[in-house]
Amino acid sequence: MVWVIFKQMFKNNKDEKKASSFESINELFTKAQKSHDFGQFSLTNKKGHFILSYYNTLIDRIQLQRRVLHIFQEPSFDFSYIKKIDDIKQTIPIEDIVITDNIEAIQTKLLKGYAILQIKKNDNKVALINLSNEKYDIYSKNAFYFLYCYIPFLFVFIYMKQKIMKQQNNVVSHN
Repeated sequence: MVWVIFKQMFKNNKDEKKASSFESINELFTKAQKSHDFGQFSLTNKKGHFILSYYNTLIDRIQLQRRVLHIFQEPSFDFSYIKKIDDIKQTIPIEDIVITDNIEAIQTKLLKGYAILQIKKNDNKVALINLSNEKYDIYSKNAFYFLYCYIPFLFVFIYMKQKIMKQQNNVVSHN
């Protein structure tokens, strides 16, 4: 009896997972556009254009400006060198670009603060650029590291200093 219930629960979970995955990037964008937080715009100049999509609260706007928009706004940047999405890695000097057509990976990265870069609106193969708000995570990790590593040494230092002061006071008082 328990096995039958477990089997039914497993089957229901499997069906739910299938229902939440998307067949194409357009389905993902259709669902994402229901959120007011989702942004999508076209980067255009005389030589071509790209489409950039992201969740506003998950990205760092300063990184977006410095790492992506700045490159495309330079007059020397030539869109014609990029014929397919794979050419972006060689053309754009951003070190952590991921090229993929895996919709689940795209969805996961989008929800972790990556921006999606496309050449054409219907392209399923995209470039993912990490623009996440991880600076807050870095600060909290550094604070934890500081508290975990340096504070105990500080207490040991204070304890040893007090012990040395006591010994010096004992030596002075015996003289």
